[in-house]
Amino acid sequence: MRKEFKNLYDHIEQHDSMPNGACGSIQWKGTDVCMDIHCVCGAQAHFDGDFLYYYECAHCGRLFAVGRWVRFVELSGEHADEARTLYPKTAEVWRVADPTEGVEDE
Repeated sequence: MRKEFKNLYDHIEQHDSMPNGACGSIQWKGTDVCMDIHCVCGAQAHFDGDFLYYYECAHCGRLFAVGRWVRFVELSGEHADEARTLYPKTAEVWRVADPTEGVEDE
């Protein structure tokens, strides 16, 4: 992290907390993104390109940092089967942490 932007990074981190429920954390490395954007004012936009670190709404002028948290939508039954058929490699992960590991029974 660049020292001259520490206040900015600290501000973003304070407001980019982990959402409740299933989610993932993006490690932004300046890579390509395609995103539909919905502003709090109701305006909508679309972005295709590299380096989306902030978004400035062309309608209301508000400026938003792009956080790292992404909400996950749980799938089950036929929806889970369809997702596994359409995207067979997506579910592969390189490491899984056991949420009960290190937790003692009371």
